[in-house]
Amino acid sequence: MMGCPAGNNKSPRYPLPIDPERPQSTGKHRIQQRQGRSGDEPRHHPINYSLGALCLFTVFFRLFHPTNSRQDASKQPFPVKDQTAASRAEPPNNHTFQTLSANVFQTITIVAPGLLGASLAIAAHQKGVAKDVTLWARRQEAVDALLQKPWCARASTDLAEACRDSELIVLCAPVNRIISLAQEIATFATGSPIVTDVGSVKADIVHRCEAALAGKARFIGSHPMAGSEKTGMENACGDLFEQRSCFVTPSAQADPEALAQTKAFWQAVGSQVVEESPDRHDEIVAQVSHLPHLLASSLATFLATRCPDAATYCGNGLRDTTRVASGSPELWREIVEQNRPEVLRALRDFQDHLQTLTAAIANESDFDLLQQLADGKQFRDQL
Repeated sequence: MMGCPAGNNKSPRYPLPIDPERPQSTGKHRIQQRQGRSGDEPRHHPINYSLGALCLFTVFFRLFHPTNSRQDASKQPFPVKDQTAASRAEPPNNHTFQTLSANVFQTITIVAPGLLGASLAIAAHQKGVAKDVTLWARRQEAVDALLQKPWCARASTDLAEACRDSELIVLCAPVNRIISLAQEIATFATGSPIVTDVGSVKADIVHRCEAALAGKARFIGSHPMAGSEKTGMENACGDLFEQRSCFVTPSAQADPEALAQTKAFWQAVGSQVVEESPDRHDEIVAQVSHLPHLLASSLATFLATRCPDAATYCGNGLRDTTRVASGSPELWREIVEQNRPEVLRALRDFQDHLQTLTAAIANESDFDLLQQLADGKQFRDQL
């Protein structure tokens, strides 16, 4: 999992604004003004011919080249439900983009306001991704705290009430709770909302959530590669997803419209969307997320017994190397349990690599050692 915070979304082009206070003269008006002149004026002066030609050119140019303000609103990057003529004429800037992003969804519900859930609610509110952001929490004290936040429109301990009228429901609970939450939503869902999640394992979740929600809601798996070794709503931040990759993992049966809107949602909160199959996702994250966490935790565990006073002697290198080991042990046990086959494959492959490093050192193969160190530096420098 990656730290908080660190899309390459380019702002779309919009027509230049038309000032309603400024009278807009047309070629027709100029022609009428010229026809109303006195008959005493010179009729064949070269300047008059030039002005006449200019006026005719202006008329034909305006007839055959209408202003950009007549562009169709359907060309905007997100579906716009209540866009006015004034907003269409607004010049491109960050505020305009956020206003348009508000039309991705009218109402969304975020289930479980931990670090990811609360950060997602803040981002959706700040960027105007949805008109209303509703949250569900297990405990009433959490609901009371949420209702004091400017980014929370509604909150409830009743899942059905929290999800009522929502177009998008995001399950931000731990991986071992996502499937049961989807099964509960299937008992009351109406209107075929989109349901997605933030779980770091996808194959089993996508398969079982799709089955549970069939005919009730449309499930699209997601996994934002964002987070922190810190947990809880108190550590949430609105830019957690900025410039971070987010996997979107549709099955072969996924609804195309739901897939497109899910991708638009993650892009609107700042993520760079990567579409992969659920199985391929699990293979990738076992190598780039699950394995690094286990290595950091294993190194910290080893040093705890081999060099218990390491904190006295170490510099920033050890702290940087083991930072993610501070993540929740319960959460990571669940992640490894859900992705056990891919994690084991990644560990075995790393053991083989570690053997080559050990052999290079033991055999005094300094060239091989240097090559491994250089390859490691090159890879790290490009991250």
